[in-house]
Amino acid sequence: MITNTAVTQALLTVGSGDASSSYYGTIINGTGGIALTKVGLGTVTLAGNNTFTGAVNVDAGKLVVGHAMRLERLREEPL
Repeated sequence: MITNTAVTQALLTVGSGDASSSYYGTIINGTGGIALTKVGLGTVTLAGNNTFTGAVNVDAGKLVVGHAMRLERLREEPL
């Protein structure tokens, strides 16, 4: 499980080094909330039941959501 216990929002950056990976755990807000940015050319799969409410940005590559997640937060950056 990934959670943020700080008062301010944390930014979780995934996909560096153009690697592909999967995360089967859960990402939850905690006290300060979490935002996620996907970087690198690889594919990152979020397979857990993620409930964080911060922004989700895809700067490069692919982000695959393997479990129900509110996707209205998703913003894709133009290449």
